[in-house]
Amino acid sequence: MNSFLKQFEGHDISFILKRFAELFPFENLDVLNGYEQKITSEFLKEKLIDHQRGGLCYELNALLFLTLKKLGFDVQLATGTVKNEGVWAIDDTHATVLLQRDGHLCLVESGFGNRLPFSPLLLDGESASSPAGTFRFRTVTTEKGTLAMEQLVNDEWIVRYGFSPEPMEWSNLTKMKETIHYHEQSTFTQAPVIAGITDGGTFSIARDRLRLKWPDGSEKIVTFENDYDFLNEVTRYCSPSIVKETKLYLNAAFRDGQKKLK
Repeated sequence: MNSFLKQFEGHDISFILKRFAELFPFENLDVLNGYEQKITSEFLKEKLIDHQRGGLCYELNALLFLTLKKLGFDVQLATGTVKNEGVWAIDDTHATVLLQRDGHLCLVESGFGNRLPFSPLLLDGESASSPAGTFRFRTVTTEKGTLAMEQLVNDEWIVRYGFSPEPMEWSNLTKMKETIHYHEQSTFTQAPVIAGITDGGTFSIARDRLRLKWPDGSEKIVTFENDYDFLNEVTRYCSPSIVKETKLYLNAAFRDGQKKLK
């Protein structure tokens, strides 16, 4: 962990957030492959740092929290609820990080798919942009709390997740993981999701397609003819450890009688 921290010493939080986005893609292979380890600092170090994996919010933002805390920042974990296409997801299944800076509350994010601002978002302050888009942190009362992370989409601000400022206990991360693994409404149990940020835009890989997006709103979708195409793109964008876990998932799918996508 100490060698991992050295790369961030002397840098501001924006550098750390950008570096996290480069190092750790958003991916749900542990869910699909049935890994059930508790969320501990040792687990995060082994999975994300030593094995160069990605993860979901309760892993990526947990590691971000530990990193910032060890670097001397005043941070806390918080739990929120995601909103997709106007519909709220399972309650309290998004872990995020709040930062107190110069007497002000900020949101820092490393575990929200590829929708990642590269700067702390000041509560009710200016928006911030990255290759993923433009984001802001607002006092907004929703069914899920009094705070919200919003994204500018087609000239309209939409809520991406809502939450309250109360600190979340570390033990809730493992409970959140269990919910994602077993809840009947979990969106992460059916198929692989791998997403990240490139130098010029974002990528997301599903089993049937690759989607590339750029800040100007343009995008490119490449449809896969079979799982070899899928695996080739995972290999192109991800670490060998993620490729290995993808192969394990595909082998299990074949054993279960699933057909390759045509």
